[in-house]
Amino acid sequence: MLKTLAQGDKVSSLTNGPRLVFARSGKGEIKWIDAGLKVDVNSGTALVWKLDTPTPLNLLEIDLDYQKNINWAGFKLEISPDGQTWKTLYDATRRSGDGKTYEFPPQTVAAVRLSNFRQVDGKFPPLKGMRAAYQAERFPAVPAAKVSSGENWLAAETEDGSAKFRWTLSGSAGLKLDYSYKLDGDFTYHGITFDHPEDKFRSVKWLGDGPSRVWQNRLRGTELGVWEIARNDIQPGESWTFPEFQGCFGGLRWTRLATETGDLTVSSGDAQTYLRVGTPRISHPNTTVAFPAGDLSFLKAIPGIGSKFSKPEDSGPSGKPATASGEYRGTLVFRFGD
Repeated sequence: MLKTLAQGDKVSSLTNGPRLVFARSGKGEIKWIDAGLKVDVNSGTALVWKLDTPTPLNLLEIDLDYQKNINWAGFKLEISPDGQTWKTLYDATRRSGDGKTYEFPPQTVAAVRLSNFRQVDGKFPPLKGMRAAYQAERFPAVPAAKVSSGENWLAAETEDGSAKFRWTLSGSAGLKLDYSYKLDGDFTYHGITFDHPEDKFRSVKWLGDGPSRVWQNRLRGTELGVWEIARNDIQPGESWTFPEFQGCFGGLRWTRLATETGDLTVSSGDAQTYLRVGTPRISHPNTTVAFPAGDLSFLKAIPGIGSKFSKPEDSGPSGKPATASGEYRGTLVFRFGD
């Protein structure tokens, strides 16, 4: 697994990969962790829930007490891996019938913070309760891997042979990653992922389908070309900056990521690869799309998106989970600069 990517005095923030990621549809009983909170937030002050130990989570349920004649209410939702650094997942409003669940990529969470409470009459909505969950059955564990190496290469293969990764250092040609994995069944998404602090991205430029992101059931309307988007972090329904920076982009040939530490270029040997950059903020439950762990992913299948009144799987065949069958392969080449 990549720990550090460096060349001379250039050090990328890319790390912790490649990791195989895939998700099954959410089914079965959810095992909740209750925050034990029933708080009147009339003061409008921030509320922090510190878990006993950092815990894998992917789902929060936040139950506001909508009083009579209150059409909408909202808050700002943040999570932290360490209780010090925070990421905003949501900062908007919902109606009482819009649901109280908030889904996000599976990750370890040490604390949850709620703030910026508001409702239609200018007062603060009472909080009835909050709880969290990790849907482990959706994210099966990948078997342990055996590692081998040579003069200019490093390889890893899972014990059951279902996934293989091989890094090859080829001088000025860059660092090449060959990977393959086997999957069978229906999955919301599948591919490989890396970590890269999202706030350290400055822009993304790519040769592929654009200029906008795509979903499994929203692939039409793009064109092959070279496209570029400056980083933005908008709240759906509250901000109107287009095209959005966070999302999945189709037909990847290459991408140049401008970051705080310099440009990183990644070339793909398979145009049937989707580039995933960051994670969009949570919106309505039907239009909040399941995203994999990490921040920079190269996917062979991506999720569909729903609408305000229907879930993705109810929008037609293309909105249902993708059916995986057999082996999937890819080659990526990482280089600093152009």
